[in-house]
Amino acid sequence: MIVNLNKVEIDQVTYTYNDTYELSSNDFDQGSVQVVCTDVTPGVETFTDTDVVVLANTVTIAAHGYNTGLKVVTTTSGAAPGGLAADTYYIVKIDANTIKFATSAANAFAGTVVDITTAGGVGDTQTITPAALGTCAIDLYASNDGTNFVTLSVGTGNFTATTVKLLPILDKFYKYLQLVITVPAGALKVTATLFGKKY
Repeated sequence: MIVNLNKVEIDQVTYTYNDTYELSSNDFDQGSVQVVCTDVTPGVETFTDTDVVVLANTVTIAAHGYNTGLKVVTTTSGAAPGGLAADTYYIVKIDANTIKFATSAANAFAGTVVDITTAGGVGDTQTITPAALGTCAIDLYASNDGTNFVTLSVGTGNFTATTVKLLPILDKFYKYLQLVITVPAGALKVTATLFGKKY
């Protein structure tokens, strides 16, 4: 009998999601992990000089929907804020209405942000365009001790719409499963469901 043992939702993964799930006492010896991926890359946003707080290096955009690590391209209709240019940046989410910019994904996650020195041209519009969803990698690993993992499944694909991947566990008993999802650009909503055959 195939039973659903666990369901976990990963909301808007923008870089690498890495989590280990410890199986319960109702472990199984055969099964699979179903991964449902949906492109949830947010839309284009704009801001002007009045939205920039120079001393805080922040930009205010109401309900922007951006998460830390999101890759974006900025353009301008005039003078860009000092320290920013028409270039590629990575978002640092401060809250639902406030962001900062970083020059790399690593810097974004480390909190190393661009120093904004001026607010930009008066009334000039700055446009932020998130990069399209990149080629994503989905890997499944397993372990009996939670430290030494073996590869069970490796899958890649360019997800432009909802995509379902079934990653087999096959005739093995493991106590730990680890799902690693890498998203180089864009944002992905992932639902992972573990199915197992009781032994």
